[in-house]
Amino acid sequence: MLGLRAKLTVETERMSLRLPVASDIGAWAELRQDSEAFLVPWEPLWSPTHLSRKSFSNRVTWAARAFSQGTALPLFLERRSDRALLGGITLDNIKPYLISGIDCISVGALTHQVRSIDISLKIV
Repeated sequence: MLGLRAKLTVETERMSLRLPVASDIGAWAELRQDSEAFLVPWEPLWSPTHLSRKSFSNRVTWAARAFSQGTALPLFLERRSDRALLGGITLDNIKPYLISGIDCISVGALTHQVRSIDISLKIV
């Protein structure tokens, strides 16, 4: 498809969710290295090349393919104020939802920005 890829970005007031790109390698490797102890319960073993450029390139390629095929949604979270990489999340097995006809999945976007007020009928 002429090297063009679909882009996905979800913006909130403070964060963005987006697909990983090759230029994320430095920030990703640093974040992963800093978070290694925290990640042990979910990822007990890392290959010796886990933080390598080649390994990350494979990850970016897989992310683009999984997104275009609808099999997974691998996203990076970044802070909007300085574009610092905060982490990642992958939603797997999304194809059944996509083909089911569901128009959207709630992520709390409507209630996230709502300010509450007390409308009780207490007499003061």
